[in-house]
Parts: sequence; C-alpha cells; structure tokens
Amino acid sequence: MVRDNMNGEGGDVLALQSFKSAVKNQGIMKHLLFTISLLLAPLAVQAEERPAPTESFATFWAGFKSAVAKDDMEAVAAATDLRFFTQDKHLAKDLAKAAFIRDYPSYFTKEVKKCFATAKPILDRDSYLVFCGEEIFTFSRVNGAYKFTSIGMND
Repeated sequence: MVRDNMNGEGGDVLALQSFKSAVKNQGIMKHLLFTISLLLAPLAVQAEERPAPTESFATFWAGFKSAVAKDDMEAVAAATDLRFFTQDKHLAKDLAKAAFIRDYPSYFTKEVKKCFATAKPILDRDSYLVFCGEEIFTFSRVNGAYKFTSIGMND
C-alpha cells in the first residue's frame, strides 16, 4: 500500500517534471524557430529583390517594333537602356529620357521603321542584332530584361 502511495506521488512528480520539461522544450522550440526565421529572412529579401522572370526576346521584339511603328516614344524609351544615348553617364534618368525622345526621329527614320517591319533579329552571343541599311541596332539583357542598347555602323 505504501508502494501504491509512493507510485501515486512518484507519478505526480514525474508528471510535474514532464510538464516542466515540455514547457522548457516549448521555450527552446520558440527560441529555435525565432533563430531560424532570423537566418532565413535575408533569403526572403533576396528573393524579393530578384528581377521578375524575363520575357523572351521574341516577345520583347514584337512589342518594341510595334512601339516604333506607332511612334510610341514613351514605350520605346522605356524599352531602351538610356545610358547609351547620353554622353554624360551620370545624367539623371528623366533627363536622359527627355534627350532620347528629343532625338528619337533621328534614330527611327521612315527607312528604319520600314526595315523593322520585316527585319529578322540575329542572335550574336548574348545580344540580338537588327541590320537596317548602314546601321546595326543592338538589343541586350540589362538587369534580366531585354533593352535596346545601341546603334552602330554596319561596315
């Protein structure tokens, strides 16, 4: 009988110890989960900072040549790496855009628009080239998206 009583009290002690251990383990688990979340937070931020999945060049080209055909200078400017079109590489983006739009008619003449309508871009390493008469229009990825990046002489 004494044994039964001791087992009963011993069971209570064990239950209490088990409860304390569980509470302690919960605290450890909370701490562990908090630590893991701190370690994973930079990965979540990096995932947010990654550029969106890029479109194919065919999709970009269809939109770009359509914008040129419509003389949609805003759309063409948005699809252009404006750093190429200014001598001052530190010029503010809005000023570079204004200069590009100002000079747009000299880049996209009637002949160029006609050429773009039927041109077949050619892949050259990591860029696409469009040959129109004496000029080569180059399109490359900039920060993961295709952009109009330069005009060169076709020699």
